Amino acid sequence: MSWYPSRRLAESSSARSNKTTKVKDNMATTENVQPQGEKIRKALRWVGETIQDCPDKKRERVIKEAEIRFDLSPAECEFLDNNFS
Repeated sequence: MSWYPSRRLAESSSARSNKTTKVKDNMATTENVQPQGEKIRKALRWVGETIQDCPDKKRERVIKEAEIRFDLSPAECEFLDNNFS
């Protein structure tokens, strides 16, 4: 490191830049997290739309497809099966 303040300033700003990049990288990984219950809401919306658009499809089959399509947890699948089949 030299005695010139401009070089110190440049070195410290590059260190800050690296910290900012690390924070942005961490934030990017949390953007895909959905609020609790969001997947089941999307699945229910999709089931309703699909049954309206294709009334000849069996409801149980549409629900099973929604469980896979929206990657629902076992508890969410059980909820759909018990309340909407």
